[in-house]
Amino acid sequence: MPLLKNLNRYQHIGAAISSGALININGLVGSSKAYLLSGLLERIKKSVLIISPRIHEAEQLHEDLKTFCLNKETVDYFPSLEVLAYEENPPADELIGQRFAILDRLAKGERLVLVTSLPAILYRITSPKDILNIKVVNGAMLSMNTLLEDLVMIGYERTGMTQERGDFSQRGGIVDVFPISSEYPVRIELFGDVVESIRWFDPVTQLSVEPSPLPSPNRRGGNEVEIFPRKSIADKTSTIFDYLPDDCLMVVDYRLTIQEEYLRLRDEIKSLYQEACKERVEPSPRPSPIGRGGNEPSPRPSPIGRGGKVKPPEEIILRIEDILNQRQMMCLGAKETTPDPSLERRGVEEEIIPFKINPAPNFGGKLEPGMQKLKEYIDAGYIIILSANYQGQAGRLQELLKEHKIEGEAGIPSKIRSGVFIVVSPLINGFDIPELQLLIMSDKEIFGKSSIMQRRKFTRLTQTQDILPENFMDLKEGDLIVHIYYGIGQYLGLTTTKVEGQIRDFLLLEYAQGDKLYVPVDQLGLVHKYIGSKDSPPEIHRLHDRGWERTKEKVQKAVESMAGELIEIYAARKALQGHAFTKDTIWQYEFESGFVYEETPDQIKAIEEIKRDMENPLPMDRLVCGDVGYGKTEVAIRAAFKAVMDGRQVAVLVPTTILAFQHYSTFTQRFTGFPINIQMLSRFKSPKEQKEIIAETVNGKVDIVIGTHRLLQKDISFPNLGLVIIDEEHKFGVKHKERMKSYRKLVDVLTLTATPIPRTLHFSLCGIRDMSIIHTPPPGRLPIKTVIVPFGPEVIREAVLREMDRGGQVFFVHNQVKSIPVILEQLNKIVPDARIVVAHGQMDEHELEKVIFDFMEKKFDVLLASSIIESGLDMPNVNTIIINNAHRFGLAQQCGIWKTAGQAIFLAHNSMEMWLP
Repeated sequence: MPLLKNLNRYQHIGAAISSGALININGLVGSSKAYLLSGLLERIKKSVLIISPRIHEAEQLHEDLKTFCLNKETVDYFPSLEVLAYEENPPADELIGQRFAILDRLAKGERLVLVTSLPAILYRITSPKDILNIKVVNGAMLSMNTLLEDLVMIGYERTGMTQERGDFSQRGGIVDVFPISSEYPVRIELFGDVVESIRWFDPVTQLSVEPSPLPSPNRRGGNEVEIFPRKSIADKTSTIFDYLPDDCLMVVDYRLTIQEEYLRLRDEIKSLYQEACKERVEPSPRPSPIGRGGNEPSPRPSPIGRGGKVKPPEEIILRIEDILNQRQMMCLGAKETTPDPSLERRGVEEEIIPFKINPAPNFGGKLEPGMQKLKEYIDAGYIIILSANYQGQAGRLQELLKEHKIEGEAGIPSKIRSGVFIVVSPLINGFDIPELQLLIMSDKEIFGKSSIMQRRKFTRLTQTQDILPENFMDLKEGDLIVHIYYGIGQYLGLTTTKVEGQIRDFLLLEYAQGDKLYVPVDQLGLVHKYIGSKDSPPEIHRLHDRGWERTKEKVQKAVESMAGELIEIYAARKALQGHAFTKDTIWQYEFESGFVYEETPDQIKAIEEIKRDMENPLPMDRLVCGDVGYGKTEVAIRAAFKAVMDGRQVAVLVPTTILAFQHYSTFTQRFTGFPINIQMLSRFKSPKEQKEIIAETVNGKVDIVIGTHRLLQKDISFPNLGLVIIDEEHKFGVKHKERMKSYRKLVDVLTLTATPIPRTLHFSLCGIRDMSIIHTPPPGRLPIKTVIVPFGPEVIREAVLREMDRGGQVFFVHNQVKSIPVILEQLNKIVPDARIVVAHGQMDEHELEKVIFDFMEKKFDVLLASSIIESGLDMPNVNTIIINNAHRFGLAQQCGIWKTAGQAIFLAHNSMEMWLP
């Protein structure tokens, strides 16, 4: 920050703040807004409210401020609930908890630098005097009944086991509570009316855990916990400004944009209000996320007033004047501004302060010319700060600089001087201030891809590493169970029976014609939950019928046949001496440094296991299992690069043309700057193009070829094949899999899947095939929010517009190609402002390719598609997926589609069929 003192215009800002004038600062680009603000915040020592027009802009500014501010504890973020008034979808408990935690700190008089968005402060909120928190102190007096009653009053839901935010449960003198703003639930143990202990625990294992080193608004030194409410207990008559001190400085990011955004939101809310008046007068139950019941009790801007009448927008949202005329204001912008005549008429003094700040140069991943450009800045005497998103990336930058004979230091010295310095921070965009000879670059400018921004600071609690454990707590009466000796029966529940004078517990199973079997609980190893298609229920025999024995005999013969084939394949693999790839080179190191995201622990482990297999002379056969978006593709890309660096060819097999195109785009982008020939072979290519690619592949000129089953045809051969990558193997046909078997005898094979077929998974669990599990979600990834709702145009309109507000995109899945034009027409009527495009498998190949590419380039807001999108597509900007007529999809299809987005909305049976002729 000392450099800011040398900036002429910077001194004027402090004087303008002291005079009370309205300040207009222009010429700011990238993260320079946060850099400038951080210096001011150190000087003025007062509360500051920073308002951005939209949610993602506020999140970016908050991340940048935390990077530059010395006192990071005072910088916080006030989130939007991400729903509009009159909408049916409930907000996330995490957001409710975070808002209450911030309001609580403000009400207690803490001096904060608060970053927020217009949607977050648009509504009236609970008055400071009406916020009811439950504070539990170790050793203090606390009545069990009072605690339970207070939890219900503030909106917590009593359950049998505390596993989700907003839950609480009681067993004797122990109360488990999952505070909505906490990453872990808390176990409160009472002895009489005294709090004996407070412990945090894992909701999955229910075992105590060590306190997280991360700060939590619920924790107070480990001896007390504060539980924030899920709902308000009084009318909302206040605003965020009622929580702020009178001398609070208000900073407005792009004032004109905020005014435009306000008008758009106001009109949208009015439209929703009109729909609400048509649909209901009395409050109706709102849809709940799967697994949770009851009406949604959140502190959203309540559209229902006393007496059951729908409140008009004027009673729940603020006027633009209420927002922009509250305190002394400082406006930030990129463009030059002219004096506002209305301010002069109101007697408000305005001061315009221009800055000259340039965007940072963009290397775009081209590191060689980028390093030459960096040397030019060094020769000019610049101070250069390179921002790495995480520590591993910083190390890679150090190696990159060393390779190009550029000296770089880790961290910034107290006495700043010209040179190159590397820091670890999640900077969004860099900038160049010529007056200070200061260049700050982010990952975006260096590697050509935006760095990760973690949207919410909540830990996603993961399951243990066991794969598909048997859990009899999940059994429901009526479920089918398989007994090893007696076959398939129906589970009727647990029962207690007296046997030989002792009371014992049994599982009660029913077979055909009323036959019953009592299975002692100590023989649970003999029974398993039946897994099969619900559309084709299995035959249930009588207890002593020979049907089950005949079934087992058939299965045994099939298994023996398959086992013989497998023994032949895997014996051949063990006998053959495959290619042992060399150890990683400096090129591998530089290539991996181009990955701007931080690898998860599971990714790192999978990469190490694959490299170890590849460096072994025995052919590799490894399965990598992980959800969509968990980083399987990057793992495969690194393996492919290693193979190519050893002079070997790589074949990437995918089940659909769309997935082939996405992989081709991803591989091409990742391999930018390296002399590697990558081609795609699918029906997207003309027969002439396919012939040319095949010829180049046969001649060894293609390093990596990505394709569908076309790669498995006999006219394609690889003179130097070293690695085969198979994505979603279960979607290939029987003949294709027969062809794949031949590869496994000769070369290294890497299989990627999000939903392994039972046989593939069983081979891996038995040790026949090696398996790597990518179980840890990427930083910032949240659990998928799933809602099942009856059809209504307002549901679709709300979901699409909310996603557009956040700068995101939407999948709308309708799996009947002939009726897609009718759906498109209706969607255009429901959401006229949305840019909608259609994609399905019957389209012309080149047209389909262009549609997908344009959607990935964000030229459209909604992709109306058939189930063609289910095959592992990973589009991070798609946060909402709407599945129409979900009952027409199989379970595996629903699972594949469901995993492609952050929120899934299943439209109920006969939802949109009313539109069809």
